[in-house]
Amino acid sequence: MPFGAARVPVALVAVAAVGLVFGFASGALLWASYPPARHMTWVPAAISLGSAAVVAAAYALLAFRLELRATADWLAAGWLVAVLLLAGMAVTHEALVQIRARVPAAIGVRTSATPSRSARA
Repeated sequence: MPFGAARVPVALVAVAAVGLVFGFASGALLWASYPPARHMTWVPAAISLGSAAVVAAAYALLAFRLELRATADWLAAGWLVAVLLLAGMAVTHEALVQIRARVPAAIGVRTSATPSRSARA
């Protein structure tokens, strides 16, 4: 082990994994509810706020009631990593869709699998 490096207890890694799984489960629920029906637009907001509220309540219970601050930190960190990864993937997907839709074929970028008229002639 390098000088100054500390081993992370297995229990804290397990708690972070629980936060990670909970964050990915929340993301899966959000993905399944998108796009919402016209009268169900409250569902994604409820999933997001509910997920954050559960993590906040678990953090408050662990950190303040049970005085397990490090455990609470690792739980919140695991959840936050999952949320940030999912948000990054969603933004990247939407950016690629927008770029693909706006790239003109005139600069030599293929936008479809079919050859252009000039290539067929």
